[in-house]
Amino acid sequence: MKAMFAKAPKKAKQDAARATPCPPDREELGRHSWTLMHTIAAYFPVQPTDEQSQAAVSFIRAVGLLYPCRHCAEDFQKGLEQHPPQAGSREALSLWVCEAHNRVNSLLGKPLFPCVLSKLDERWRSGSADCDPGLAEANED
Repeated sequence: MKAMFAKAPKKAKQDAARATPCPPDREELGRHSWTLMHTIAAYFPVQPTDEQSQAAVSFIRAVGLLYPCRHCAEDFQKGLEQHPPQAGSREALSLWVCEAHNRVNSLLGKPLFPCVLSKLDERWRSGSADCDPGLAEANED
């Protein structure tokens, strides 16, 4: 898998020279997919209903079935079999997504992220002091 990504051209540089953007490559699709999954987990309820927990697990399983990169989807599905999604709480889902992401990063030879809720919240929910409020502002009561 690591070799597959190493061969891929750097899309951002290519798109800058084009008038019309190209479809996403594996790297771009992966970044955006992980951003979505981490952000869903960061804003998942602390105490979800059964319906919310089932929806989260169904979404994750759907990613494994529908992901446009066939090799990526197969690897993700194998990971789901070995490490079923955990969606009993915001913390459980956040840690599960982080661990799943780290398994993929490990295969790709990329750095691992510390799967600690405070670190995950800083990255995906609250941000550091130099970040704009992002979704946190939209989710204030």
